[in-house]
Amino acid sequence: MSRIIAHIDLNQFFVRAEELRNPKLINRPVAVGGDGRGGIVSTCSYKAREYGVRSGMPMFKAKELCKDLIIVPVDFMYYEVLSNEFFHVIHKYSNIVEEASVDECYVDFTDSFPKGTDPIKYFKGIQEDLFRTTGLKCSIGVSTTKFLAKMASDIQKPMGLTIIRKRDIKEILFKNDVGSFFGIGKTTEKLLKNYQISTIGQLYDAILDKNPEILKIVGSFADGIIASLQGRTSDKVLINHDKPKSISCRTTLERNTSDKEELLYFLEKTFDVVKRRFINSKLLAGGVEIAFRYVDFTTKTYSRKLKSETLDPEILREEIINLFKKVYNGKELRQIGCAVERLVDIHEKPIQMSLFNYETYENLDKTGEIINYFNRYIENEDLKLFRASELLKKDKKDEG
Repeated sequence: MSRIIAHIDLNQFFVRAEELRNPKLINRPVAVGGDGRGGIVSTCSYKAREYGVRSGMPMFKAKELCKDLIIVPVDFMYYEVLSNEFFHVIHKYSNIVEEASVDECYVDFTDSFPKGTDPIKYFKGIQEDLFRTTGLKCSIGVSTTKFLAKMASDIQKPMGLTIIRKRDIKEILFKNDVGSFFGIGKTTEKLLKNYQISTIGQLYDAILDKNPEILKIVGSFADGIIASLQGRTSDKVLINHDKPKSISCRTTLERNTSDKEELLYFLEKTFDVVKRRFINSKLLAGGVEIAFRYVDFTTKTYSRKLKSETLDPEILREEIINLFKKVYNGKELRQIGCAVERLVDIHEKPIQMSLFNYETYENLDKTGEIINYFNRYIENEDLKLFRASELLKKDKKDEG
């Protein structure tokens, strides 16, 4: 039985989040990101895209293309709140959700899809529910594999809905530009077009015909292209188990790049997904890992073991950034990712608390609840129980 897999992608998420705060930005050329020579466009509005502005572009270049560009700084904490609301809405419809980034996910609807329901009406209903609940807009692609669902969600934006059945693959995808094939970067696209391969269908036929020039360009990716376009790739939506050994996320870049600042930006964006999962897991992390996927589709991972396990995601963020700065070799990447690993249950490890980390641990356990419970039965104020943090704050106040 074929599975029902959806890829749900928030439309211009960061820009839309800013529009919700400031409706004056609607229908204006807006770019969210850092200003100045080192700034990168994280997301831009559809109006800005009319001028050629794109995600991942240096901000100074974006300003050259669009003189009236409105630049809004990134506010990750705010976006995190909206992202959580997004996933909360999606979980109403299925428990099998794989977070691919802060603004996109794969969802398996095979068992949760109501029998006899019009699929167009059903998925439009999810879009409307999300918009009504959060104000966010999304495009949805539905198919039998994750690749086809991802391709489908990119066809119509904003608020698009595309359903690709296996029998419809050629009709819907083969006429599309070869650069729209998920996984083909700008460099490969240019090489293919030099050999008059301008559509996905032409690429498919050239590989089947064993065209030597085309096979040289796509290399080992050839078999994957054929499998993808025949609906034979993965249909498994990955969800976290109760006690995972690691928590990871990878981001495929919109264009291949070797720009260190740009890569660091997307590495941090990827870590934000890992951070949310890690906090919810209530586990200790003893190591970190980063992963690079190069333009030739080879993958290299680097890991670092921590001196001691931690619950603090900011320590993990710093370790990941430092590891990147140490090992990145300057080559072009098409995908970057990170992970926290060596995860263990907090109750299975002795915790070394200090004056610098006690509040982190106290906020994550049930200490407060236990203290409050016993204090109800202690009438003498001098015998009341206190948190370590409260005693420290009291001592500091007394010293002042």
